[in-house]
Amino acid sequence: GEYRIALNLGRHHWEQSLTVLADPRVNISAQQFAAQYILAQRLCDALSASSAKLLQARSLRTQISALDAATANQARSLDNKLESLIEPKASSESGMTAPRGLERTNNDLQGLYEQVSSADAAPTRAQSSAAEQLLKDWAAMDVASTDIWKKDVPALNLALKKAGLKTLRDEAETNEGSTQVDED
Repeated sequence: GEYRIALNLGRHHWEQSLTVLADPRVNISAQQFAAQYILAQRLCDALSASSAKLLQARSLRTQISALDAATANQARSLDNKLESLIEPKASSESGMTAPRGLERTNNDLQGLYEQVSSADAAPTRAQSSAAEQLLKDWAAMDVASTDIWKKDVPALNLALKKAGLKTLRDEAETNEGSTQVDED
């Protein structure tokens, strides 16, 4: 497309038109570029949201591990739900592999995003199919985790408050106490 660029350096100011063209060595249509961009954007949005949820879940588990015994049962129940959300265990009875958890979904979203965004090509059918499944899995996890954040965390915080203890914080923190920021 056509762009206008400006450079300001002290009292000096320069402006110029700029035309950005596709790499002439790459032979794909604007429609294929658009398909790549749309899928990459959907994966990026899901990756950002799942990364935030994963950091929050890990932070809550860290905070729970430091709790007093006064709220042990309620805290243990929440910790088990968070553990199951992050990475569910395989059922020993069924012999099947564990269902995809938040950690694995997040890693898979990242890998697929990198594949899709690093090529000068439309997404392949396999990439599109994998993306649809990952996005569906993420959406289901996001919905399933709603009860944890809307019911379980507030209930435990109420019990902690009644016991005169410090409540859980929802923002992601490391073990050292500094807030983590997703730099992507």
